[in-house]
Amino acid sequence: MSLLDQLTTDDKDIQQETDSVGTSFSPLESGLYLLKVIFAYITISAGEAMALNILFETPTKQRIRQQFWMTSGKDKGKKNFYINKKTKEKHYLPGFNQANGIALLTCNKGINQMVTETKTINLYDYDQKKEVPKDVDMIVELIDKEITAGVIKQIVDKNVQNDTGAYVPSGETRVENEVDKLFHTDGRTITEIRAKKPATFKDTWLERWEGKVKDKSAAKAGVVSGAPKANKVQTATGGTTAKADSLFQD
Repeated sequence: MSLLDQLTTDDKDIQQETDSVGTSFSPLESGLYLLKVIFAYITISAGEAMALNILFETPTKQRIRQQFWMTSGKDKGKKNFYINKKTKEKHYLPGFNQANGIALLTCNKGINQMVTETKTINLYDYDQKKEVPKDVDMIVELIDKEITAGVIKQIVDKNVQNDTGAYVPSGETRVENEVDKLFHTDGRTITEIRAKKPATFKDTWLERWEGKVKDKSAAKAGVVSGAPKANKVQTATGGTTAKADSLFQD
């Protein structure tokens, strides 16, 4: 049995993800990037929430780490969906949509259809303050797969623990990248693939985010600055990606 078996994808009452622009190591400028999965593994939090952890790499060897929370914790039933308080509709958690989207767009199957294998990789240990070998539940099938992603450059708070043990903004900030939107390497979103529509949302996303910085710090949450740049997906040659075979064909 895989750790991922519990993630439901066939509940017809849960609303499918829609396309929306919404409100690493060396941060990339906001834009579309071709990303390769270096590793992808599962972790379980102290509260028993499940996350997919991925290290991405661009063709120019710049890297982005991101954690996608696929389920709630034990206190909320360890579910991969939530119920909208106003409409009473079910929606998948954003982190689950992202993780499932990566699986669909790279392997043409849901995240719950994948299996994990125990692998040893070097991870940072906060107690030892260095990278040490650790066993993880790796999704080997995702390794070396490529995906196009809308990456946002954002400012976030550096948090510190207060006297009660809670993490609060320290007054200092840092810059990081966040994978905001996922596209097939031909430029289409999952929504466009399912609807058999051409790749148009990428232009909408680029118009909203390319070259801009999103300020998520406590002082300026939601503020966006910067100017758009030329529309393109970063590849190894600096060109645009070639059209790939369609997904989910009948």
